[in-house]
Amino acid sequence: MSFSKRKPKPENNRRSFRIVIAGANFAGLTAAVNLPQNYSVDVIDCRPNFEFLPNIHELLSGIKKPESLRIDRKRLVERAGHRFIRDKVTTIDPVKQKVYTSGRKRVPYDICVVAIGGVNNTFGIAGAAKFGLPFKTVAQCQHIARRLEALSHRKQGMALLPANPELGCNYLDGRRNPFTSFA
Repeated sequence: MSFSKRKPKPENNRRSFRIVIAGANFAGLTAAVNLPQNYSVDVIDCRPNFEFLPNIHELLSGIKKPESLRIDRKRLVERAGHRFIRDKVTTIDPVKQKVYTSGRKRVPYDICVVAIGGVNNTFGIAGAAKFGLPFKTVAQCQHIARRLEALSHRKQGMALLPANPELGCNYLDGRRNPFTSFA
């Protein structure tokens, strides 16, 4: 039978179409909320909360609190009509069309969306991996804030020059001024 003569599957048969999304940050969640509820969609991520990273710099300046940047992933996925599995993907087998997790789950799929995010790249700069502080999660941001607070009590002068202009403006608007409080 040629492609043009095939009959479309009835709408109620689409439920058997299985989609697995590995990763539930911006890309994975965007895919999930845009897929119709009549697909069987499993979203897998090992972390319970989605962190709204575009506003993460506001933690350092004190404008935001950590809880205001964290959103329950399960609630977001279930609101879209899909299933959230809190687990770590360990293997994706394209031949068997299964995703395996550290919790020993085997999740079958027809389509697998891999949206696990990026990694830190130090571009080969000596010492960057060892001494640099990543700025991708609420916990990392809180660690930086604690380090800055500890540095502010040192006797020696220090200047902090934020690479992010918005972060610098948030500091300089009076919440925390690194150019005066640390010197």
